[in-house]
Amino acid sequence: MKTRKVWASAVILFLLAVSFYFLNTRVWVDKYEINGDAILFENNKYVYAESDADHLGKTIGIAYSEGKKRGITDYIWPEWVYGYKGDKAHRRIFVRGLMDMGDTYIRQ
Repeated sequence: MKTRKVWASAVILFLLAVSFYFLNTRVWVDKYEINGDAILFENNKYVYAESDADHLGKTIGIAYSEGKKRGITDYIWPEWVYGYKGDKAHRRIFVRGLMDMGDTYIRQ
């Protein structure tokens, strides 16, 4: 009986950890809106620049298309938005999709 409770507790803990990870990386992150060749976030507008994938930092959010409701594929395979190391103000961001090499955008 005790081993069953231990296994049930372990399974519940694992499911909670997986669901928290999913929510933390897909739902509770900053959302950047793709509007043509520009990306909008709060009052900032980022425009496309030459790709530069060197010195990428942590993931800072996800990007989604303007006017389109986010579908299930946007939650499973989002377009990740990365910041650059040492750039605390996020003047440059890097957007990468599932099968995409990624593009750099610079804040205007």
